[in-house]
Amino acid sequence: MKESLRGQPEQTSQLDDRELSKLRRSSVTARNVEHDDGSGTFTMRMSTSGEESITQELDPVQEEGSWKVCFSS
Repeated sequence: MKESLRGQPEQTSQLDDRELSKLRRSSVTARNVEHDDGSGTFTMRMSTSGEESITQELDPVQEEGSWKVCFSS
C-alpha cells in the first residue's frame, strides 16, 4: 500500500469509465458558511447530471491553520 505525504496509508479505488464520466459532470457548492474560533458549519450541495442532488450540513474544524471536514459514514 502506498503512503500519502503525511505517512498515512493512501486509499485508492478503481472507477469504471461510467463512474468517472459522472464525476466529471458533477458540481459542488457551499452555502450558509459560518465560522468562528476554529469551528463552523456550512451546507454542501453536490449535483450530478441526471441524478438527484445531495445536500448535507457539515461541521468543519480548523487544524494547524487549515479547515478540514470529516466525510465518514
